Amino acid sequence: MAGVAEGAVADGENRTRQKLVDGDGIVRVGAQKARYQARVGNQFRVTDRQKGVIETTFSYEDTTLECQGGELTGSVTSGYMLPGVEQLPEAAKPQ
Repeated sequence: MAGVAEGAVADGENRTRQKLVDGDGIVRVGAQKARYQARVGNQFRVTDRQKGVIETTFSYEDTTLECQGGELTGSVTSGYMLPGVEQLPEAAKPQ
């Protein structure tokens, strides 16, 4: 289940939120071993028409599970990426 888990949802006056999912699902690694890895993240986009930019931030949670025989181990880590900035299209800028 990789891709967009939900479309962009308004989350304030000039802000949207979008949930993104990336991973291969369950992968068999031999006869007695399987692995699962997924990254679930939230992307926020804030439009600043005065500055003519859209600022994007992204926070995520990585889950890794491994089953070896009858033993399940795993870890969960979380983090964020530095904000990105892009110019608004000319049609969206204030006149």
